[in-house]
Amino acid sequence: MTDDTELQTRARPGFGTAFAAAAFLLLLAGNRFEWWDYRSPWNLFLDLVIVWAAVAGLIVVGVVWIYRLYSYRKNCRRWPWPSIIAPVTVLVAAVAFVVIELPVDRDFERARTQMEDLAISMLDEGNQRLVSIEISGVSFSTVYVADNNCVYFVDGKRSSTLSRTGWLYTVRCTPNPNNFRGREELAPDWFAYRQRGS
Repeated sequence: MTDDTELQTRARPGFGTAFAAAAFLLLLAGNRFEWWDYRSPWNLFLDLVIVWAAVAGLIVVGVVWIYRLYSYRKNCRRWPWPSIIAPVTVLVAAVAFVVIELPVDRDFERARTQMEDLAISMLDEGNQRLVSIEISGVSFSTVYVADNNCVYFVDGKRSSTLSRTGWLYTVRCTPNPNNFRGREELAPDWFAYRQRGS
């Protein structure tokens, strides 16, 4: 093998760029699918750092991949087959991110019936607050009935002092949208919500 051929082989985008892309995609996947559990008031900050570092890494890998592909094509007048590995890796990961159900959605579906039963019993019996409760394997730091009869299920795993998240049962209330940083309807009378922590 000549020096030129070695340089061309080394310069073509292939397994190296695919491996680098996979490393950053694993960071995004770990964050998205909750592979690690760090209980800290800085959860949101750590999430943002991980996501932005992974996105920045993917951008750098993409730029390197384009440059190396362009250089190889210019020098060799052909397309190297290993160059498709990195974009295929990113495409497969993107499809997986869309198709695979999130842990938070699985938790809601698993506990929804029992949460609804508890909410109705709290509304009927006038029980205003429960602390540190587990329903169908899902931990809640607090379940409480607000003044407007909305029942809040505060997610014990994903909430912190900076950001409180969970589910809201609204069969006997109309929630004020100004009380939330984010709110998404999941099912009739059920919302996922995000608020500032307290």
